[in-house]
Amino acid sequence: MPKLSKVHSTNKAVVNDGWGDKEIRRNGDKEKGGKMANIIEGVKYTKEHEWVKIEGDTALEGLTDYAQSELSDIVMIEPPEVGRKVNAGEPVGTIEAVKAVSDLYAGLTGEIIEINEKVVSDPSIINKDPYGEGWLFKIKIDDPKQAETLLTPEQYKELIAKH
Repeated sequence: MPKLSKVHSTNKAVVNDGWGDKEIRRNGDKEKGGKMANIIEGVKYTKEHEWVKIEGDTALEGLTDYAQSELSDIVMIEPPEVGRKVNAGEPVGTIEAVKAVSDLYAGLTGEIIEINEKVVSDPSIINKDPYGEGWLFKIKIDDPKQAETLLTPEQYKELIAKH
């Protein structure tokens, strides 16, 4: 068993395995990169890696921490237009990162009522604060019961553990 020699607040540790110090990730972090994805309570999740926060008949939607970390540096967002009617699960826009271009999906059926213009002007906000200032758009929900089809934080955690 390697000897733990230093602990850092970055959720990493340095161990000496007999061949010299090596940095490892703790608490189930993925080998390929960075800290484990932040999954917050009080929101629902989609299988396409968006989060949805429901407030009455309105849903605030954004990209999950897991998705933004997989995409890496986000450089452009093409959001849906205000007034557009959307169906749950349909592509409504695109997000471009240094690594790839991905579709944005509607989490629920309804009408786009607001776009976060801050992230359109500065997409890097999504990387810095995906659950706060990095939200993408708001939807006026047609059927609030449809939210029951979204994933709980625990279900989303299980989904990304398989990746």
